[in-house]
Amino acid sequence: FAKNNALPSFYATKGFDITYDVLMRLASGDALKATFKKGASYRIETKFDYKTKLFGVTENKGLFIVEYGKDLSLIRLK
Repeated sequence: FAKNNALPSFYATKGFDITYDVLMRLASGDALKATFKKGASYRIETKFDYKTKLFGVTENKGLFIVEYGKDLSLIRLK
């Protein structure tokens, strides 16, 4: 914030999360599709929990359940 006087946009944060998740999965040394079965991963604003559907289509089913605090801050429950 101090350098640019602005916070990163939603799209910048989302792009970072996706890129970082894929790079960490590739760095594990396993095939990318094999890492999807090892469980969920959490990044800055995104949860990645991949499930394979019919015909081999893989999609992200990860989501956060949040609650508003008294000061309207978000508290991650799950």
